Amino acid sequence: MPQESADSADPAGCAGPTDASHPTTRTGDHATTPDWTITKAEWDGVQRRTRFANTITWVVIAVQLLIAALLLAAPSLLPLVVDLPFRVPQSFTLIVAVPLLLFASLQLYGHLVTEPRWDRFRPVVWEARGCACPWCQTRVDEQPCARHGYSRAHHAMLLGHWEAVATMDLARATRLRRDLRAAAPRTPLHWRILAPVTRVFAAYQIAGNDPDSTPWQRLRAALPWLALEIVAVAVLAVAAGMFVERRFVISFLGGCWPFIVE
Repeated sequence: MPQESADSADPAGCAGPTDASHPTTRTGDHATTPDWTITKAEWDGVQRRTRFANTITWVVIAVQLLIAALLLAAPSLLPLVVDLPFRVPQSFTLIVAVPLLLFASLQLYGHLVTEPRWDRFRPVVWEARGCACPWCQTRVDEQPCARHGYSRAHHAMLLGHWEAVATMDLARATRLRRDLRAAAPRTPLHWRILAPVTRVFAAYQIAGNDPDSTPWQRLRAALPWLALEIVAVAVLAVAAGMFVERRFVISFLGGCWPFIVE
């Protein structure tokens, strides 16, 4: 049957739509799959950049944890070291230290989990010719991924995404990740909940990293993301106001720190 001969001509098991940017290798008279347009050396460059980024991340996490620990200990240690004319309130240090500590702890946990997974997944992506889900971190040329349903039908988009990652084309990578989310046969609940935020952030990343974007396009894309950040800070301020005195929160947000000491 024609279908059987097409399957037998696809030894990689990753048949899918192709585009002009991905030349198609052929076996006999049957087209197989889109293949890499980058070299293995370019793909291996991802590992070198990842190792450098991991080192920077570890340093940033360590500094955040150190600052959080010093802030928590400041009300007790500062009077023993320096004769201050005022007392540093514990509530002020909590406003800064607790969110910083939580943020650094989440970064630490995420890094400990994702770093070894990515090290194992990187060679799999090359072997599968980019036919791999970036979120599930599994190849989908043999069977669809369980969470999103990506399969060989999405091979061209997946391959384009991984090539953009390898060539550090952040605008193209973000654009393709956005398109992959929209094309997912199965959409996780948190994707649907965070869809408005994800769209705003994607537009901000694409405009900010596309060399063809005009200053007006970059500003227009950045304003919604800036508004979301302001809303997030306001929500945190309201939450902090439920646990500490109102004057501490207002002084901290306004930059008038001398007024919060006692």
